[in-house]
Amino acid sequence: MNNNKDGEPQRQSKQDTHPVVWLNEKYPKVREKYGLPLDIAIEGNNIKIKAISDEFFAACLAELGQPKAPVVFTQGAFYRYSAETGIFEPIKGRKVETMLGEIMRGCADACDNGGMNDVSPLIFRFAKKSVLSSIRQRAAALAEQPDDYFEETPNFIIFENGVLELETEKVVDFSPKYRSRNRIPFPFDPKSKCDLFLNKLLGEALDEDQIELLQKVCGLVLLGVNKAEKVLLILGTAGGGKSKMLEVISTLIGDDNIRELRTQHLQKQFEIAAYRGKTFLIGSDVKPDFLMRDGASTIKALTGGDMLTGEVKNGGHINIRGIFNVAISSNSILTVHMEQDAKAWERRLLVLKYAKPKTNNPDPDLARKILENEAAGVLCWMYEGYKKLRDDNFKFTLNERLTRDRDDILLASSAPELFVRDCLMEKSEGSASMTKEVVRKLYHEYCKERGWPKGNARSFPGRIEAEIENLFGISVSNNVHPELGTGDQRGWHGIRIKGADAKDPFFSVLSKYSTQ
Repeated sequence: MNNNKDGEPQRQSKQDTHPVVWLNEKYPKVREKYGLPLDIAIEGNNIKIKAISDEFFAACLAELGQPKAPVVFTQGAFYRYSAETGIFEPIKGRKVETMLGEIMRGCADACDNGGMNDVSPLIFRFAKKSVLSSIRQRAAALAEQPDDYFEETPNFIIFENGVLELETEKVVDFSPKYRSRNRIPFPFDPKSKCDLFLNKLLGEALDEDQIELLQKVCGLVLLGVNKAEKVLLILGTAGGGKSKMLEVISTLIGDDNIRELRTQHLQKQFEIAAYRGKTFLIGSDVKPDFLMRDGASTIKALTGGDMLTGEVKNGGHINIRGIFNVAISSNSILTVHMEQDAKAWERRLLVLKYAKPKTNNPDPDLARKILENEAAGVLCWMYEGYKKLRDDNFKFTLNERLTRDRDDILLASSAPELFVRDCLMEKSEGSASMTKEVVRKLYHEYCKERGWPKGNARSFPGRIEAEIENLFGISVSNNVHPELGTGDQRGWHGIRIKGADAKDPFFSVLSKYSTQ
């Protein structure tokens, strides 16, 4: 073994097994930028490894060392490009340390010539957890990318059989230049059809305008970016086909790209960070108060392009842009916690109502049959939805029925306030009073007449009370007497039922509660 003019070892023959030469030749760009990998001492004819370069071994994982399968560090996590799947896959647990140890062991195995090269430090001393952990931290710094590294607006979709370039509409080979953590786990075939999906699963449950709305939303879900900033509510009675439709779409998108949406946890410590690397948030068969919980307002940020901060479990914080697609299904009408932000919810919400009667002979295996025989066809249908929406600049235009379905949710969400405005009035002349119990019964009748949920019994009385004070300036009294001889009850003096003499059947029901 001879050295060059700089004193660096050089290979003299194919059988030369000097560890510095082996590492330099395997990682030439790393050597060029970070220098020698090892500090070597020569004792006679023997080579001994005194120290290693943390930077050199850390850089071996990044693009300089692995141009075909680089490791990146972003949003507090390591990812490695996979040529097999075409995406950057998360490196879990202590796998990074294992990868570093494998580089050292690979060098040791290649350079172990029977004792002249003492490569044992690469297997023992420098392969200790403390050393590898230190190199891992250095690798995180060298491979670090911005938190939005994977969040740039994509012009491609990765499928099981290649990358669909959206401009050329050609499927090309996988490459790390298509930066993504997400792929569709099914192949793309532009000639495929999905007659069973369209005619049976959707056609028997939805009308044409609803199917087109769903198709466009599914186009966004396929893209993986909510460029329209919408939230889809899927409502209707059980057994109408909502769950099977969501099963098909979510299976096509892939479990690795989906996370359960839990409004009750959205303000908790680690929930936002759990959405890292996901594209589709689903709330399935949720309870009526799902969007009334304190965390529900965060959905606007999750879909509106806002930058959210999430806490990861090592104590760090990451930034995640709110470009998620969101779908929420329920057997009940959902109401929204407005927080005086009705316009924002009006811009966000799309409503799909499953209102047709259930089919007499439901097929329990329908979703499975569609996935087995029409997966590629449904993906083509979704892609056509993306193109329709793209041609409309990602703007949804709702017809009268779809607008009414959305507005009904907004009105139901303001039921306590609308009840006060529609049904009560101030009466300063004479005596007029109403107890809280009477107002509660009136409110129940009001919601029943419109098919709206009453809302949480702990919240709607307070909202009614606040609206009465806001409109009329009248506070709750403790000495309301609905009838002579009755004791004091809580209620209001100076208000009565509006339109109690009207012919409206609802007001005829209300009139029996009026105390004038």
